[in-house]
Amino acid sequence: MSAPSTIPPSQPTSLILPRELTSDIIELAILSVNPYLDLFNDALGIQRTKLRLVCRGWNEVILDNPRLWTHIFLCLDDRYNDEAPKGTLAEATTWISRSRSKKRTLCLIHPGGIEPLSEEEEEEDDFEMDYDATSIDHYVLRQGVAKFIAGNRDWETVYVDFDDHISVVPDIFDCPPRVLHHPHWASLRTLNLKNSADAKAPPEESEIPCGRIRMPSSSCPALREVSLNLTECTLLGWDLPWAQLTSLRLENFINGFKDYLFILHQCPALEIAYLGFGEACYTFGDQLSQSVNLPCPLTLPTIRSLVVDMRVVHPDITAEFFNKLDLPALESLRYYVTCESPFLWSSKDLLDSLRQLILQSNCTLVDLTVDVNLSPDSRDGPPSAPLVNEDALALLLKAAPSVRTLSIQGHALSCSFLLDPHIPLSHIDSMTIINYNTTFDPEVAATFAAWAQGWIRRLTTFDGPPLEPIQEERMVREYQRRISALYMVKPPYHYTEPSTVPAVPPLDERHSRSEFVGFNIRFGYKVVSPAREGWGEGS
Repeated sequence: MSAPSTIPPSQPTSLILPRELTSDIIELAILSVNPYLDLFNDALGIQRTKLRLVCRGWNEVILDNPRLWTHIFLCLDDRYNDEAPKGTLAEATTWISRSRSKKRTLCLIHPGGIEPLSEEEEEEDDFEMDYDATSIDHYVLRQGVAKFIAGNRDWETVYVDFDDHISVVPDIFDCPPRVLHHPHWASLRTLNLKNSADAKAPPEESEIPCGRIRMPSSSCPALREVSLNLTECTLLGWDLPWAQLTSLRLENFINGFKDYLFILHQCPALEIAYLGFGEACYTFGDQLSQSVNLPCPLTLPTIRSLVVDMRVVHPDITAEFFNKLDLPALESLRYYVTCESPFLWSSKDLLDSLRQLILQSNCTLVDLTVDVNLSPDSRDGPPSAPLVNEDALALLLKAAPSVRTLSIQGHALSCSFLLDPHIPLSHIDSMTIINYNTTFDPEVAATFAAWAQGWIRRLTTFDGPPLEPIQEERMVREYQRRISALYMVKPPYHYTEPSTVPAVPPLDERHSRSEFVGFNIRFGYKVVSPAREGWGEGS
């Protein structure tokens, strides 16, 4: 944003604190704002301008602090007016000069636009300005954007939302070998690219072409974290420095499971992996790895955290993905599936494959999440049949005795697996059960309460010599601070929230025992609707 036109004179309150302390307070007030909450408004810049208007002294402090000018926000969403970006780029150039030599963040929104019409086209009386949303023939990078990015160094974090203009990616990021040096990417550590979730491939095409993107390690030596959320696109053509990445997030590509494994195989230093499979996934098969024989199992020795997020159910994920992995360093495993499934789906096969992955990897898992939220209409069997096989879930938990944070989410859970005496759950620090249902079943809640009661009793029963009262009190307080348990009922996927929210029935004496006093043990019904999001809680 441009400098305020009118800045009030300094007030006495601005002179009470030393300048350095004032600068620290202002810096905290500005940098604590999340700049990604609203991608069409510069939230951080708005906060900065508000504080500049407080008084002249604050304005001077802000202008003199380069850390407050390192977030460069460019929203170029006026597709039919190529004059608009020029002013924004001019302002950004001023911000860069104020940031001096500090590492910078670039937040770039909709850098592509429709190619301006030629004079001949404008003169045609029958020409209509009506491009199909799926056509990319006329999409070009907005004037001045590439020159602005390449003309400035010290980009440390880059976030770009391309909307429907994904074809302009190479104009910004491709580093052709004929150009030996690309100094503007030398400090790049984090790269986050996305397009519209509603993007569709052009008619008679299987994918949205992105072109070729070459970012070798010589051009991006500091790159460590990459997030690509590109709906209907392919990984074919992406040549990134996979070997040096420590964090990788891939979502909504059309590639199959083997292609994802092929990418992971090239990431020997990877510690965090997030793989999101959208509706187009596996539709067109493998493209990258057709002629590659990957080792089986594929050992990835450094991955500590794996998240698999399925927006469509693929029966092949068990045989083609989970059963082919060996993750000896795995500490956190999270699996989500949220969709309507056209397939006959077996939760037992999935849970068995997760158990096999844990056993095959011989890992020490401390964080486990299984979230199965399918539409009730997609379930195989009578309407009352539970979707999650709790016998298989119990076997999964037996294979992971080191888990300390556990979250189980599924439709019509009975919580019977909690009562299996062979499941070592006494060392759990945090337990979350989310039951996708339309009613609050007191009996299921009672099962959870009975487990929580025994859980607390085991934790607070100390073996060995008797403790002094003050020592025992300290240990109990430590458990009260550290552990938590939540049982929540939540409407299932694609459930239409009624106008009246079901009340949580009064909980009987099994839910209100004295053992719960002081502990974070909660029961409730989650309200999810366009107008409100809140809790109805039991006693």
